[in-house]
Amino acid sequence: MKNNYTQTRIFNYAVADFDGFAELNISYTGSGEHNLLVNNSSCSNIISSNLNTIKVKTVSLDNFLKSYTNIVDFVKMDIEGSELLALKGMQNIIKNNNKIKVLMEFNPKCLLKMNCKPAQIIEMIFNYFNFKVFVIDEFKISNKGEYFEVFSKEDILSLLKNEYDYLNLLLKK
Repeated sequence: MKNNYTQTRIFNYAVADFDGFAELNISYTGSGEHNLLVNNSSCSNIISSNLNTIKVKTVSLDNFLKSYTNIVDFVKMDIEGSELLALKGMQNIIKNNNKIKVLMEFNPKCLLKMNCKPAQIIEMIFNYFNFKVFVIDEFKISNKGEYFEVFSKEDILSLLKNEYDYLNLLLKK
């Protein structure tokens, strides 16, 4: 138990929309930029033999947290383009919990590396899960304040100024 947190546990798994194994690309630029190399899922990036990879166990949160479904009320993810995989793997948790909140990075560049269209994840967030979506404006991209609601795919995409931009989104039921 580190830092005296008693309600937090750490598991050495990669989150996806399936249980099994995948290759984790080890980034040369920093530990925050590792990403999954998935070829048996709804999003898959181009697998290259030139990458330094390790084999990791993958879990869907719906399966892994079956006994905890009613108490999962917050999920934070910054998983370098695998956010759509994680959302698809936690559909039951989201649908069965009207109080759940998800804090996620929306990084189109990383999503595209996983062959996922950024619009696809936004449409799922709004139309399938019926989340209210808020932008945490850490970069002062808007004059609406530090935290503001967006109402459409166009609202979100209009806040991105170049291919390297990303947003932190808070999703609420």
